Amino acid sequence: MRRPIRAFAATSVALALLAGCGGQLSDAEVLEANGAAPAAPGAAPGSVPGTVPGAVPPGTDPAAPPAADPNAPAPADLPNGAPAPGATTAPGTASGGNTGGKSGGKATTKPGAGTETQGSAVGTPGQTGPIVIGSVGNYSGPAGAAQAGIPRGVQVWAADVNSRGGLFGRQVQVVVVDDGGDPARYTSAVRDLVENRKAVAFVGNGASLSMKGGTNYLQSNKIPVIGSDCSVPEWFTSPVYFPQCTRFEEQVRNIMVAGKKVSGKSKFGFVACSEANACTSQKPILLNQAKAAGVDLVYNADVSLTQVDFTAECRNAQRAGVDLFYVAADPNTLGRVARSCARQNFNPRYVQVAVSVGPASKDLQGVGDLIASLPLFPFAGGSGPAIDAYTKALAQFSGAQPGPAEAYGWAAGKLFEKIATDTARADQKLTPAGLVAAGSKIKGETLGGLTPPLNFTGGKAVPGDCYFVVQAKGGKWTTPLGSKAQCNGS
Repeated sequence: MRRPIRAFAATSVALALLAGCGGQLSDAEVLEANGAAPAAPGAAPGSVPGTVPGAVPPGTDPAAPPAADPNAPAPADLPNGAPAPGATTAPGTASGGNTGGKSGGKATTKPGAGTETQGSAVGTPGQTGPIVIGSVGNYSGPAGAAQAGIPRGVQVWAADVNSRGGLFGRQVQVVVVDDGGDPARYTSAVRDLVENRKAVAFVGNGASLSMKGGTNYLQSNKIPVIGSDCSVPEWFTSPVYFPQCTRFEEQVRNIMVAGKKVSGKSKFGFVACSEANACTSQKPILLNQAKAAGVDLVYNADVSLTQVDFTAECRNAQRAGVDLFYVAADPNTLGRVARSCARQNFNPRYVQVAVSVGPASKDLQGVGDLIASLPLFPFAGGSGPAIDAYTKALAQFSGAQPGPAEAYGWAAGKLFEKIATDTARADQKLTPAGLVAAGSKIKGETLGGLTPPLNFTGGKAVPGDCYFVVQAKGGKWTTPLGSKAQCNGS
């Protein structure tokens, strides 16, 4: 049965830079920033789906944890007062809750016992109550319009697991905290969740703006972060970080590789936003890796997220002979660039990375048969047992339009499920240190084809150099290279 999520509008118009490449600025907001007529009252840069049905009611906590840290971030409410996705509120924290929804089946075991479907030797017989996990990141305001999909994907995974009896007969409780992009708030939030809410792991942290603040604490206490936004190199450097994606540098290079492979075009150009490190940090990779990627880099320029018109850039790219064009910015900037270029009768093939597109990017005027290179499985248009399970669960427990961020969260949840199962089999209990130990033994894992081959055995993540591709065709997302990973050097 379909259970649609209510949509809440984010009304803030402040410029907030995303982990991916800047804030989700609408056209109206850009016009306002440039001195044009202000946006109408209540105009929203995007809507953020709310709580997955079945979340614990506000003010309750089935795990009955100790009082929360009074210095932890305040409840992560959206600007209009609606709770952040997934969420219940607890004193001093953002949101969370048992995201199981209405159960679709009964547990085959008593709480804490071994789970029959996972083998009689797998379980946590000495532990009862929910398995608490956290997702901390930049989930409200303009940034939240993109990032909130990550914890939503984790919640959908948890709802799916809980509807089938949970993990080892225990329900999974997801606690979502918005850190506002502040490293200090991130640190306070992860400490509170570990020490007061008794979280055993963080799953799908979309925290590239703030994650450095918590690294020392998490490493010192052997607390795992399983799955992330994958958009900064630091996610791939710590023994307690288990990212579910291809490395960021390879994600950027593979924009060019995938674009040429799908389109057959090779004269490459790009524009990059100048306000965000996640945009500017891509420039040296694109400049240095173009030849290795097999493309001829003929044009590049800096642009602004608040820029209204890109006529000059479009004309210059056209004169340079660009036929494969990348906009290193947010999805709304991509839309403005494509419209500006179309007015000049310049219609290159656009090729983007996952964080620079959204579910509706396929419908943007002027983008044509947009190509998106992804660091994990196709968020839409793909097929196969593991992908079909995601598609079905998203429709059943969310109803949200699938986007890259939801896929990131789902894969993070599935990776946690794999590591937790290995931990329960080895230790008959779940602890943060046990999860780190089990995760550190994973090598060549693809979660049934959802990710590149993952390898955490060397004290840091070294995933396979792979990519997946979706393409806009006729108003739908398609998979021109199929649903499997395309791996370089294989």
